[in-house]
Amino acid sequence: MVAGIALVASQSVRAEEASLPFAQRPPRLDHRHQLGISLMPGIGYRMIARYEEGQVCLDDSRDDSKWVCTNDVPAFLDLQFAYGATPRLDVLADLRVGLDLDDAIGVGRQLAIAPGVRLWLDRDVRLKFFTTLQFLYDATKQGQARVPNGDFGLRNANGLMYDAFQNLGFYVQFGESLGFVRWFRIEVDVGIGMQVRIP
Repeated sequence: MVAGIALVASQSVRAEEASLPFAQRPPRLDHRHQLGISLMPGIGYRMIARYEEGQVCLDDSRDDSKWVCTNDVPAFLDLQFAYGATPRLDVLADLRVGLDLDDAIGVGRQLAIAPGVRLWLDRDVRLKFFTTLQFLYDATKQGQARVPNGDFGLRNANGLMYDAFQNLGFYVQFGESLGFVRWFRIEVDVGIGMQVRIP
């Protein structure tokens, strides 16, 4: 019954807001039916457990005999396209491009794409929490005969976005990626970004 009263009150407020002249209406705070374009520079750290001998798994000590290796993830830039399918759900795709080269010889700049969805835990407030579920394809050149250039995996990012305006937001996020084909890889990264939305 309480939920029903809250729903009726919410509908009444929305009807009242809709009757106001456009210039006097409060800004819409969800991203439904908006196209968002984001830029986010970031850095990270990774752990790799290799599957076989002869693979150089990019350890920061340059000890190629290790089965489990750790190293920094070179600086990167994420370009993201998103569409607000519902007030709580965005469909998105991230394109990650490396800004710096890896220390290992023959390894190219990071290049990966991660399509998926983003769930907003809050929608009608300026400061919003979000979480994502994404499929990951990493096409970073490896330069090793025993290591394929393509890698598949999963990605999750959790963050906080502040909508300064209906069409502009700033966010910070922490992400985790898993890769399975080349070797078992775990990456964590952090970045600060800006999103512009239309209309």
